Amino acid sequence: MHRALSKGCLLFVLLFLTGWATKLLAQEDTLSLPIITIAEKPIFSGEQIDQVDKDVLHQQPATHVGELLAQSAGVFVKSFGGGSSATTSIRGGSAEHTRVLWNGLPLENPMLGQLDFSLLPAIFIDEVAVHYGGNTAAWGNGAIGGTVQLDNKTNWKKQNLIGQYTATNGAFGLEQQGLKIGYGNEKFQFINRVFYQKADNDFNYFISENLPRRQQTNAATKQWGSLQELHYRITPRQTLNAYFWYQTMDRQLPPHAAQTRSVAYQLDETKRLAADWQYAGDDWLVKAQAAWYEEDLRYVDSLIRLDDLSQFNTLLGQITGTKNIGKIHRLTIGVQETFYRAKTDLYENSITQNRLAIWSNWKTDWRRLSFDFSLRQEWQDGKHFPLVPSLGMVFRPWKWTTLRGRVSRNYRAPNLNALYYFPTGNPDLLPESGWSRELGLDIHFIKSENWTGRYSLTGFRRDIKNWIRWILPEGSFTYAPTNIAAVKSEGLEHRLELSGEAKNTIIKVSLGYNQLRSIHKKSINRPQIAAGSQLIYTPKQQFFSIIKINYQSAIFTFQHRFVGEVSTLNNNTLSEYHISDLTLGYSLKTKQWQHQLSLRVNNLWDKDYRVLERRGMPGRHLSFNINTEIR
Repeated sequence: MHRALSKGCLLFVLLFLTGWATKLLAQEDTLSLPIITIAEKPIFSGEQIDQVDKDVLHQQPATHVGELLAQSAGVFVKSFGGGSSATTSIRGGSAEHTRVLWNGLPLENPMLGQLDFSLLPAIFIDEVAVHYGGNTAAWGNGAIGGTVQLDNKTNWKKQNLIGQYTATNGAFGLEQQGLKIGYGNEKFQFINRVFYQKADNDFNYFISENLPRRQQTNAATKQWGSLQELHYRITPRQTLNAYFWYQTMDRQLPPHAAQTRSVAYQLDETKRLAADWQYAGDDWLVKAQAAWYEEDLRYVDSLIRLDDLSQFNTLLGQITGTKNIGKIHRLTIGVQETFYRAKTDLYENSITQNRLAIWSNWKTDWRRLSFDFSLRQEWQDGKHFPLVPSLGMVFRPWKWTTLRGRVSRNYRAPNLNALYYFPTGNPDLLPESGWSRELGLDIHFIKSENWTGRYSLTGFRRDIKNWIRWILPEGSFTYAPTNIAAVKSEGLEHRLELSGEAKNTIIKVSLGYNQLRSIHKKSINRPQIAAGSQLIYTPKQQFFSIIKINYQSAIFTFQHRFVGEVSTLNNNTLSEYHISDLTLGYSLKTKQWQHQLSLRVNNLWDKDYRVLERRGMPGRHLSFNINTEIR
């Protein structure tokens, strides 16, 4: 393992020195401003990206990132509301096919191979973006369906006191308070975000036409957390950032529709410490990052005499270097090493795992054509994964038209539970792997002084083999993970954006429509799955829209989403549903302060629907929010 790491570091140094040699051989070229600029957050050619609207993020401080993705992006989020867990499916992938990066660092639970988005409070995040499609070569292990980027932004123009207070009260006992306070100048920024939230979640929900409505019980939640940020601009070219994230959540687990009682509960405790150092030259940039995570999950159900504590630690180090070569080329090289330690009663022993990844990206940008090529090699406990390439291209034949495409090989390593769960874990499981292809068209049909309009269409196809499923082997009564499935996913994604300004009114409209076919390529006996059938909890159609109107100090936001019919674990189907949310607000600005009051109506038309089988969702309910901050 250390030998592999040494080789990786040597390769990194050699390639970076090659960049410096190129600079010395072409001094006159590098003295001019390069066409390709060095950016801290990479954007890869050919990707389809949805950015969560910052105003929507700002208006819902009591929500979590999972709800934001369900409302304003083409992501299917599996949740039954009210403090329950929230996992994602992007382009027909499983929750383990979503890569999640916080300021560039992965956040997934290595035991489950996925992340519970209900544990990501919106108040802790400044920007949320979804990068669709497979790009393991660039984003890392598990980036098969897509990658969710969560970022904290630093405003160096903000001087002196930084302050924001938010409070939300709503139906079903919802109470939330959040505070963001700090101090900043042109060299130093210190910010502390803290929140507290509780809810009873005792809503009534629909079961079936011939049964009375039922009140949810044993569903209360309580959580609080703090995120401390330290940003130091050592010199104009050099910055240092540090973060400490602490959060606890105590949630009761309600009975499903086939149960009459539940006393189960779950306790989550999260500690995350991360730091990065960045130095930017005239045409090069180096960034070093380190992180340590400790997460505990305790599940207790006295009715079945179960009390299980799962714990894991993550230690991660990463360094990336980017160098402009001439005026149109850019080279990026990175090395990452990750160490996991996990412990639970479900394993025979404490488990450790080491991963090493080396990757590179070459990007070229001409006037009308740009492309990038990425390559990644990863090792796990000394065993190498498949070498994965990725190629993306963008062509701009006219100012109003962009053609883009990407092809990539991708993989996902088995999670620790699949490898070591006692007694059915399988240490010999192979990584899931396959190819992804996509083509896209962007048309800017309006581009005037006050109005802009954009339409995009993306078509994609993905084939994955060695898909891991927990099945019942012949003669066994215990589920075991097996490389048994092969899945094909293909579809179309439509996006429409229109924004403009007239007199005292600002209007923005965003629409998205996804058509998806994600099927099993071969049949499975136990559980019985027919070849050609759609994956469970994978809607064939999704639609989302946001209409925002700001008239002087008044705020109007209307959100609507449609989710098509899905199949479930028990060969049943859940009906399609339409859900609308409405936010009305008023903003008052003074010289130093900005105050905003808003009333939000969730499930405006009081629809009965289900996202998960045997789990009800709340009907129409209200929340009231006060937000005040220093300008």
